[in-house]
Amino acid sequence: MRKDITGILLICMLALGIQSCDTKEEPIPAYIQVDSISLSTSSEYGSNSQDINDLWVYVDNKYIGTYEIPFKIPVLPTGDVNVALETGIRDNGQGLFRVIYPFYNSFSMDTLLPEAGVIKLYPEYEYETHCLIPMLEDFEGLGNSFEKTPNSDTSLMTVMDSMSFEDHSGYIALDAERTQVDIRTSLTYDLPRDSKVYLEIDYYCEENLTVGLFGLEVSDGAYVDVRYPILTLTPTDNWRKVYVNLTDQIANSPYSSAYRVFFSAEKTEKTEGTTARIYLDNIKLIHY
Repeated sequence: MRKDITGILLICMLALGIQSCDTKEEPIPAYIQVDSISLSTSSEYGSNSQDINDLWVYVDNKYIGTYEIPFKIPVLPTGDVNVALETGIRDNGQGLFRVIYPFYNSFSMDTLLPEAGVIKLYPEYEYETHCLIPMLEDFEGLGNSFEKTPNSDTSLMTVMDSMSFEDHSGYIALDAERTQVDIRTSLTYDLPRDSKVYLEIDYYCEENLTVGLFGLEVSDGAYVDVRYPILTLTPTDNWRKVYVNLTDQIANSPYSSAYRVFFSAEKTEKTEGTTARIYLDNIKLIHY
């Protein structure tokens, strides 16, 4: 009986010894910290307003994850590596649809990630030099890019008041006499079907504001504007920025030869007795 116990003990000790030999130390990660980012622009790209919420993190071309700014995250491997940070936005302003914005450049740098160390990064971004902005309306010039449609009983004015975003902004007032606004760009734009197309907008609104495209199409031998609503912006407490993705609509309207951007809103009971205000600024139509 004693021999059996001794044998069992020897086997257990041997097993523990083998397990101990196989145990490897866990690698110690480094940490990447980003507290804020910035966007730098030249006059041809307009305002540097942005709403970059997330960064997509890559180390040596390996995707680490997508993180909301600010963040401090552990990463492996350590040592001499390349770190790349791609800008993330909320597509059409929706938190469930987070994508890399294709028109900002990538932040990339070779650096040393020390074990247990923290590297703080301060990424600065620019627009890609080969992207195109056929429409840039910042309301700082004479007039603006929009005209009324026959459905509108008011128009878009240029103002500079306490609510303006950056100096001058576009302004729409809806009240008892002016109950419907429906405006479109005076010019039409040729937009590609085989690449990304976005509309950037800074806005403040006290009524729902619909954003979309008019497609220029032929009907009964004449050109007509066909309305394609894309997104409805709900009332806000402050200025916001939205990146409106036009890509799918353009790809799915093969009979349109050119496009106009439109905005539409209607006075409702929820703002009865008051003037419902809508402000717009830094409207950029952008593609490759």
